[in-house]
Amino acid sequence: MPRPHQAIGAALLLGGCASLFPPQSPEEFRRTAARALLPWSGTVEVARPLREVAAAFEKKAPECLDLTATATIITITNYQEIIQTFVTTYKPTVVASAERVELRVQWRTLGEIRLSAPPAGGAYRLGADAYPLDAGRTRLQWYTVTAAEDFLVLAVRDWATGQNMACPDFTRNW
Repeated sequence: MPRPHQAIGAALLLGGCASLFPPQSPEEFRRTAARALLPWSGTVEVARPLREVAAAFEKKAPECLDLTATATIITITNYQEIIQTFVTTYKPTVVASAERVELRVQWRTLGEIRLSAPPAGGAYRLGADAYPLDAGRTRLQWYTVTAAEDFLVLAVRDWATGQNMACPDFTRNW
């Protein structure tokens, strides 16, 4: 019979293995993010109708999120300087209906090593869903892969509220 600490260790190990297989659909990404160890998800109500939120996402997502970003990271140890360059391609998708507007952001980093294939377009980085509450208010819910306050979430939230329509600065967020 396993001891409690062995059972906990096995559960953590098996739970960690689930993250080795990236979600293959937006719905799977939502479920994975909701039960992740350190998810960052949230909800906010905005004083704008769903059609205005949809228009903002449809305008800003291709303008701001359809890009390739390059970052160079220098690590200095006692013995050497390590220079790494990462090239990441982002792919936004907006799907709008009368009941919901979805903004999905996928990403793929050149040279990344994965144990299983990500979905077409890359691994999911951010999902944002907007739902009408009434004629003038919308609920925005987001899911992301990081537990930190995320620059993409902040931009999408600002677009939904209409307060700041600027593109996120990808050079400051590595």
